[in-house]
Amino acid sequence: MSVAAEVRPRATGGTARKAPRVAAGRMLTGGVAWILFVGACLAGIVAINVAVLRLNVELDQLSSTRADLKADIATGKAQLSSASSHRRIETEATTRLGLVQADPTTTEYVRIQPKP
Repeated sequence: MSVAAEVRPRATGGTARKAPRVAAGRMLTGGVAWILFVGACLAGIVAINVAVLRLNVELDQLSSTRADLKADIATGKAQLSSASSHRRIETEATTRLGLVQADPTTTEYVRIQPKP
C-alpha cells in the first residue's frame, strides 16, 4: 500500500460553509472613522490643555496684582499710623497753629452724673 492511498479527502457533506467576507470598502470606512475619532479626541485634549495654560497665566497675573495691592495697603496703613500719632499731631498743633498745651493745674474737669 502506498502513502497516497491512505490519505483521503474529507467529506463536507455537501454544505460547505464559507467565512463571511467583509467588503473592503466597509473596512476602510471603519478605519477612517476610528482615525477621525482618535484625532478629534486628541484635538480636544490639546484644546483643554491650552485653556488650562491660559487660566494659569491669568492666575499668576492676578496673584502678582494681589501681592502689589497688599503692599500698597501695608504702606497706606503705615502712613496713616504715622500721621495719626500723638507726637506728630502735637508738633503740628504747636508749630503750624501756634497752640500750647494747657497747664494741668488750671484745668478743671466736669463730672457728668447719669440720670436716675
